[in-house]
Amino acid sequence: MATIMISQILLRVPLRREIVPVRRKGKVVSNKISFSGSLSVGSPPQVFRVVMDTGSGHLILPSSSCGSKACLLHRQYNVSASTTGTAINADGSQVDGLSDQVTIGFGTGQVLGEFAQEKVCLYRNDTGGEVPERSCVEVRMVTAVEMSEQPFSTFNFDGILGLGLQGLALSPEFSFFEAWASQQGAPGRKEFAFFLTEDEREESELLIGGHDAAQALEPLAWSPVALPEMGFWQLQIKAIRVGGVELDFCRSGDCRGVFDTGTSHLGIPAPFDKELLKLMTLPEASLRSFETSNPDSVDCRLAEAPALQIEVPGMNLTLEPAHYMRKQPLRKDVRLSETSGVSAETSPEPVRRLRQSKQAAGTRPNETGSAVSSERFCRPRLMPVKLPAPLGPKLFLLGEPLLQRYYTVFDWQSQQIGLSLAANRLNQQTQAGRPSKAVSVNKKSQQRTKQVDEIFLLQLPKSTAKLSKILPSQHLQEEDDDAASRPEL
Repeated sequence: MATIMISQILLRVPLRREIVPVRRKGKVVSNKISFSGSLSVGSPPQVFRVVMDTGSGHLILPSSSCGSKACLLHRQYNVSASTTGTAINADGSQVDGLSDQVTIGFGTGQVLGEFAQEKVCLYRNDTGGEVPERSCVEVRMVTAVEMSEQPFSTFNFDGILGLGLQGLALSPEFSFFEAWASQQGAPGRKEFAFFLTEDEREESELLIGGHDAAQALEPLAWSPVALPEMGFWQLQIKAIRVGGVELDFCRSGDCRGVFDTGTSHLGIPAPFDKELLKLMTLPEASLRSFETSNPDSVDCRLAEAPALQIEVPGMNLTLEPAHYMRKQPLRKDVRLSETSGVSAETSPEPVRRLRQSKQAAGTRPNETGSAVSSERFCRPRLMPVKLPAPLGPKLFLLGEPLLQRYYTVFDWQSQQIGLSLAANRLNQQTQAGRPSKAVSVNKKSQQRTKQVDEIFLLQLPKSTAKLSKILPSQHLQEEDDDAASRPEL
């Protein structure tokens, strides 16, 4: 493979694609998707699986002192069992009876955590074993003493490895990539790249220290990060087009898009999301595959729906129905989400400082007795985003539908994003003029819980930080004696 790099330090981290079915009345109506990789913390190594998340700024793992259901379902980090771990305050000072605490809010979920200084190593494969020293760094991390049930209870990943720019971290010492780039003996290229695919015959991958030209179908187009001081990998969006027709929403020039590997959908600024949803939704009966004895075999990704174009500086990013549609058609009355999208109003204060240790076609009656149509529709993977300035209000979240289509390189030093069509099977078949085959879905059983369709691990801005202090005895934990056993890697 042709690999672009300056030195021989290039770390390839395999990523596992996990699919969690969302069911309504016993039927799978959609899926939640995440990509995660392995890392170890401390000595002897404590192994965890984490989402490699460009939309957040910290390494977050469940703490052994956490009693929340979401923590008990996963591996938990024990600082006392590590010879290289030290409990610290946010400023790096050692804990002397009392310690600092932080609340971090995401688009979906939140964590309450303390801090540790640790040796963190990324795995080159999923077989475990000793990790080469050059793959390890010393970094400050957040150890969660409370975790929200959504999204952490519904996936097998244990935590989050934030790869956002420094502005998202509490301090530079909390930034994993900053630590990696500064602590390597021979400096590699200060960039990382994501190759994501939904084809089970291919392996998704995170590359650290360079990028692989063989994973791109064309030369990279580079664009500067907009407002890098905010910490988000975001680009200016110059125009939005549906079916080749430019919409008015971004003509004012103030639209931006965050490239977020922790987001499973396309986040669209409200109320513009309703306009896009209407333009990109079509009846199931319009599909060529609709005339079938098995309605459950209809695949909306094969629909003849309009292309969505997102114009960024130097490039038009184009998504076809194969990339943005949910597979299953849904009735109008089916709600996939229990939230209203990403909103600052529904999240906790991002940061606070504490002192602490721690049926057939026709109609059917609904619940009110009125008639509800059972006609089904193909709908795109869109969710509303409602964030105020300075991050919003015209902020798009460019999640997995786009990141599986485009090979994405994040240049830390020059604060640029490089984009190219990814050299995955779906893109190669499309370029060759061959129809793509539907991807098989892993229907491995999951623990029943209240499910939502989307996952947004975008860390909310920390500008509303609230500092306070409490005593150790005030630490609250959620007890769950019936928690399931921890999953295997």
